[in-house]
Amino acid sequence: MESICLKGSRWLTSDACSEFRMAYCVYRASLNSLAQWAIEKNLVRYHVRPKCHQLGHLTWHYLPRNPRYMQCYADEDFISRTKRVAERSRPVHMSRLTMFR
Repeated sequence: MESICLKGSRWLTSDACSEFRMAYCVYRASLNSLAQWAIEKNLVRYHVRPKCHQLGHLTWHYLPRNPRYMQCYADEDFISRTKRVAERSRPVHMSRLTMFR
């Protein structure tokens, strides 16, 4: 799925969308097979299974748009920058000074 996104432009072709969907289904089937094998062997070490919720939304609701071009990760950067500003402010005035800066 990653290589399809890297090779594609802003909008994926219908062939690329089909390949992306197939890769997602293979990925999920592999996870299910591994989980079933672990249950049968009593090797379950984790309390939860990976659900890959975001990948499902990308596959079934977001295509043909390329997630590499359309997703915005700037909010994560903004959170870290805001945190650094807040850490430098005095606790009494932190909210006001953070917003001001």
